[in-house]
Amino acid sequence: MASPSQNLTPPSYHAGAAPLTASTALATWCLATATFFLIGTSLGGGLGASVVAQILALALVPIAVMRLHGVTHLNGVTHLLGLGRPPWRAIAGAALAGAGTWYVSLRLAVPILDATGRTEQARDISRAVTGDGAALPWVLLASALVPATCEEILHRGMLLPALAARAGRVAALAAVTVLFAVMHIEPARMAAAACIGLAAGILALRTRSLWPAITLHLVNNVCALVVGTEQVPGVTRPIAGHPDATLAITLACTAAGLALGVTHKIPPNTGQP
Repeated sequence: MASPSQNLTPPSYHAGAAPLTASTALATWCLATATFFLIGTSLGGGLGASVVAQILALALVPIAVMRLHGVTHLNGVTHLLGLGRPPWRAIAGAALAGAGTWYVSLRLAVPILDATGRTEQARDISRAVTGDGAALPWVLLASALVPATCEEILHRGMLLPALAARAGRVAALAAVTVLFAVMHIEPARMAAAACIGLAAGILALRTRSLWPAITLHLVNNVCALVVGTEQVPGVTRPIAGHPDATLAITLACTAAGLALGVTHKIPPNTGQP
């Protein structure tokens, strides 16, 4: 049985630098989350405000805390976050999984949306996320790439390894998945976020890299936005017309992608990129 002081964090999360303590990481999550909502509210909402809030709060706040914690070199920060050399096989698996999680998480969210009766609130959030008719490239940048990068830096890059070092991987994975879900506020969106966060966390822990988690999150967001904005002709109709077949296919994609990702052969830790 592991002692409380035993280091359970994947080696490549360290790369010569100690992770934040669990208490410091949790405090940083609270600060980053509060800063995110404060900036977003202060700037009046919209895609531009969301981009600024996510970069400043979700990415730069944890990086700044790491620097204050004693990680003085940018190279040390990137390795501590798991942003070293990308594991390409695991990234391929993550992309396949992300192509499935968007629909699986949607199907999990729908019953909760019906039960809570918050359909109109969910539509308002969807309009905000999709820019209410904004050009698709801008929507994908603001609501797919930026969140996938910044949210993963905070949750699976900074918080997950810090908690894993103290509480073990299973407990850390559960805690970070819950916190990631809570950040999305609406019950239906929380269920969807938990599904995505759990898959991303498994990949991050198993591959000792943040890149697969970012990839899964990005592909998930892109698929959801392409379908949700209905700006790409011919995509939405077959999905809406065959929901059960779509669910079966996306479940298979998710399972196959995660299997490919977690069977990635992890090289011995050398402390190098």
